Amino acid sequence: HLWQGVDDPYLYTARLTLDAGDRSIDCVEESFGIRTFDVDPDHGFTLNGKSYALRGVNRHQDRPDVGWAISRKHHDEDFAMIREMGCTAVRLAHYQQDPYAYSLCDQLGFVVWAEIPLINRVFHTDSFRSNCRQQLIELIRQNYNHPSICFWGVHNEITAPWEPGPDPIPLVTELAQLTRTEDPTRKSVCAATTPDENLANWQTQLVAFNRYFGWYHDSADDFGPWVDEMHKKHPAVPIGISEYG
Repeated sequence: HLWQGVDDPYLYTARLTLDAGDRSIDCVEESFGIRTFDVDPDHGFTLNGKSYALRGVNRHQDRPDVGWAISRKHHDEDFAMIREMGCTAVRLAHYQQDPYAYSLCDQLGFVVWAEIPLINRVFHTDSFRSNCRQQLIELIRQNYNHPSICFWGVHNEITAPWEPGPDPIPLVTELAQLTRTEDPTRKSVCAATTPDENLANWQTQLVAFNRYFGWYHDSADDFGPWVDEMHKKHPAVPIGISEYG
């Protein structure tokens, strides 16, 4: 019985017990789902071999007056609103979120982009590089069994001209490769910003852009021509929109 996104988010439960003689001394239960997916530059996202439109939003796990100390009630409210909007996908930005959030996405059938908090600029120190690697490894290993997660996000707007810093390409390239080593069943992705053609934006298997046509500038009608032009320049790379307003 396949996990079919919002149409049928079917989950199994694996139960592991540790016995000592005739006495059970420990038990762990883990939910999981069975599904396949793919992303094609020309035909988009497919789930279990069928075309599946990804319509979604970004989600931060905070509330006024409580910050990150939110309750399960707050999580439930957030994802209920996302579901009411008709979304099929959600980007959990820009950091690892509460384990309960990933479980809710499994149960509600959202396709998830999970990411580490590498944002705006890098620092060329061994400790910074090591911390980025550790966070990415922990994100993947701790959340590997969630069927909702299809994408591992490596960075957000790391080429932002308003946050100048060292060349991010070496670190971004290393992290993109690390996702393939840790989990070849999912896709690496980044949330890119200007300049579009900066090589740091093109090291992941998928590339998405934070674009605000009709919000900060221009018109919402500019999305189509802009995406068409990006696809023409990079026909072998699946391209998406990671933020919009």
